[in-house]
Amino acid sequence: MKHLPIPRFVSGGDVLAARLRTAQRFRTQAGQSIVFADGGLYARYYSTVDGKRVKVSSLLAAKGDFDPTDELATKRLLAAKMDAVNVLQRGEYDIPAVNELTIGEVFADAYIPAMRAGESSWSTLRTYSRMWARYCAELVGDKPLRSFGPADAADFLKALAKRKLKSGAVGLNRNSINMCRAVVRNVFVYAISENLYTGANPFDGLKVFGVKIRPHGKRVAYTFEEVSAVLDRIPARDTAARLLWMLVCMFSLRPGEAAGCRWEDIDGDSILHVQRSCPSGHEQESVKTDASVRFEYLATSPTVLELLAKHRARSSGTGYLFKTRTGKPIDSNMFARRRIKKYAESTMGERYRGLYAGRRGAVTAHRIATGNSNSGSKTAGHANTRTTDAVYTELPDSVALAGQQIVAAAFEKIRS
Repeated sequence: MKHLPIPRFVSGGDVLAARLRTAQRFRTQAGQSIVFADGGLYARYYSTVDGKRVKVSSLLAAKGDFDPTDELATKRLLAAKMDAVNVLQRGEYDIPAVNELTIGEVFADAYIPAMRAGESSWSTLRTYSRMWARYCAELVGDKPLRSFGPADAADFLKALAKRKLKSGAVGLNRNSINMCRAVVRNVFVYAISENLYTGANPFDGLKVFGVKIRPHGKRVAYTFEEVSAVLDRIPARDTAARLLWMLVCMFSLRPGEAAGCRWEDIDGDSILHVQRSCPSGHEQESVKTDASVRFEYLATSPTVLELLAKHRARSSGTGYLFKTRTGKPIDSNMFARRRIKKYAESTMGERYRGLYAGRRGAVTAHRIATGNSNSGSKTAGHANTRTTDAVYTELPDSVALAGQQIVAAAFEKIRS
């Protein structure tokens, strides 16, 4: 995957290269062995000298000061020597410059660049950067990394639960708090791996008591009646808006996946190969996860086939299905706000919650029609059914009623 520009939601700052090199220079020495030479006993091990790993020898005991036949004693000499070497080097490189590192510096100047180098998706970088800038930076950004402990982590989570939001609500909901927790926790995962932080991750096993966390608001999943009504309201000439609406609300594509569709992804049998995502209009070479690579059978919907043909006739028929004047993929959410939202709100009012609610509605309808969680998970591009059942499936009361009727009928059959 090509490197993508880091979203500019984090503060800049000098790269910590020099300070990180200093901190990383210490490594527990390894590869040690005992060597007898010139009648003496030597420890041979790999050490870091001027930034390079070299093999060195150090005298353990001179001739006559040890019993060469006592294997246990010689091993103890070696262990004591290596402990001394490691303590010395740890003390030598545990310098004030490293102790003064703040969590914010590590996040902005080391962790985010490491995520990009590791080919994290643009959307992941954007989400982490936004959560950091909106909620985490002011609470922990200036906290010294090495003195931050479990009590500080608990205070951070409690502050999020009590934070007053612009909407007037008090406290982030559980999902947002868990996301903030993941962002800062992963900074410590990185710091521990790079010898910038010693000890256990302060967020591991942490539970917060004494505060009430606001639950997530009720998720909306559009019904097919609502989807159809909105489709009829969108002007017939706007084939792009109508087709995008149906790909999300009928075939459960993520908005970014719909924006990433190209004409060459659709074969002669109208089978769409979902294989890339363009979140917020940024081109990526892959979708969210491996499970997201899938096929959608457009021919199962005559309405979508008709829209596809009309849209092809109005467009070039090459490149992205939905593109800007320069040929770049659209920002699907911005596109929806401009060309779908007013028609949807005039139809369903406050129930309109953007494109993702249409995706949830499609997955819910698929689950109800098939009665199969695995089938719904497959069409949604999820790795397993847990997310499909917990987040994407909004089953109506009629489903529970139908199930209870079947169970009751089975019992009554036994009684008769």
